[in-house]
Amino acid sequence: MRVAFVLGTTSGGTGRYVLTLVEGLVRRGHRVLVLGPRSVEEQFSYAGAGARFMEVAVADRPHPVNDLRAVLAIRRLTRDADVVHAHGLRAGALAALARPGTLVKRGTAAGPDAVTAPGVVAAPGVVAAPGVVAAPGAAAGPGGSSGTVVESSGADRPGSRGAGRLGKAGGRGRSAPRLVVTLHNALTAGGFVGVVYGVLERLVARGAGRVVVVSPDLGTRMTRLGARDVRAAVVPAPVPRPAERTPQEVRDALDAGERPILLTVARLAQQKGLETLLDVAAGPWEEDRAPEPAAEPAPAPAFAPVPEPVPEPEPEPVPEPEPALAPEPAPAPASESEPEPEPGLGAGAGTRAGGARGAARAPLFVVAGDGPLRAQLQRRIDAERLPVRLLGHRKDVPDLLHAAVALVMPSRWEGQPLTLRESLMTGTPAIASDVGGIPEILGNAGILVTYGDVEGLRRAVRKLLAEPGAAEALAAEAERRGREMPGEDAAVRSVLAVYGGEDPRDD
Repeated sequence: MRVAFVLGTTSGGTGRYVLTLVEGLVRRGHRVLVLGPRSVEEQFSYAGAGARFMEVAVADRPHPVNDLRAVLAIRRLTRDADVVHAHGLRAGALAALARPGTLVKRGTAAGPDAVTAPGVVAAPGVVAAPGVVAAPGAAAGPGGSSGTVVESSGADRPGSRGAGRLGKAGGRGRSAPRLVVTLHNALTAGGFVGVVYGVLERLVARGAGRVVVVSPDLGTRMTRLGARDVRAAVVPAPVPRPAERTPQEVRDALDAGERPILLTVARLAQQKGLETLLDVAAGPWEEDRAPEPAAEPAPAPAFAPVPEPVPEPEPEPVPEPEPALAPEPAPAPASESEPEPEPGLGAGAGTRAGGARGAARAPLFVVAGDGPLRAQLQRRIDAERLPVRLLGHRKDVPDLLHAAVALVMPSRWEGQPLTLRESLMTGTPAIASDVGGIPEILGNAGILVTYGDVEGLRRAVRKLLAEPGAAEALAAEAERRGREMPGEDAAVRSVLAVYGGEDPRDD
């Protein structure tokens, strides 16, 4: 099978996921092409995994001229592919536009070669010349009337011949690649960005033969927008490398002292809800509360009356005791010894807790990752003297996970975050927002909190740190849950089923 992947700018989970699929497909004898920005090849080396890489500028923001070039390049380079598998909304929309037979409905003035979005209603005000991608609200061309409906002649359109199956395209009567789009993220912004995002979603829902989603809420939304075949993605959990340092060495390097460590691994961006994390870190915590002053004794009156003397009673005669056996010597006091460790608490768990068991001490919040909000977050941390450390990009995440009591994910939305899977595989529980695909992954190995509920998140942290046995029980469940995470082979078998292809190893 000839598979062409299309992806945009990515530095995280999407790029690693595509690399996993490339490696698995190449091992099974399939021919793989990867189209995307040069930066993704430099970071993930798809060519090194056996694929052919071709640079196509799939930007993360709309740009009419660059988008046109990308559409034409995708159409040309994927002409001989059996399957085009796009990752992300932008890449998926451009791949949908690149399908042969995607053109303006007959009778409009845009011309036969115009590349336009299926189902988008044109409005007056902007002229779309032949071959130019018509943006939402663009006029069909000189003389084009407002309200012109742009449609696709592809076979996947409802009601067309072959609708609902992957394969044939209409219009030109020739075979077209099957289009599969995997959506890795959901919209977390409004305004103009939200409007554009909604148009791209509609384009993918109507243009893709099959849509693969990383969370149930994405699937519900795409079905509502008209997608006919929506499936759940199987995202593999990378096996975390062993920690290179002990938890105590990590604690010492972070100057954590006796404070328990709570770890967040995230890009410092709006989606990750880091403003909520800082609100939680602000407390109050146990040692933030000033001790109550001891009650002072009431002052004696200045001229207290002198009490009259009370006569002592005469002592009664005491009879002599009868002879008795010599009393047994009192037992010697037990020598002081170290307290026995609590059942189920190993040395690792104690080091993770940092001596905070039994009291909701102020934890140290550690954030690994970088991004556009770093300067803004650091200013607030400094101004309010918050117990938060921004570490920047780190390559020692396994070490940090082993030293942390829990992973904290206050995100606005997540699909199937690889960091959460890695955390569970190291036996580290999580306190996370109840959004997207998190509940399905976490199971009972952590505490779910409504997104943006600062007090609820703070209560969850206190429970984990102060309630006897809570951290240990969740850590044991995290380790069990981590063993259930799907592997790379399961992910590759899943996409082959979506493609409708045969695995050569099954012959």
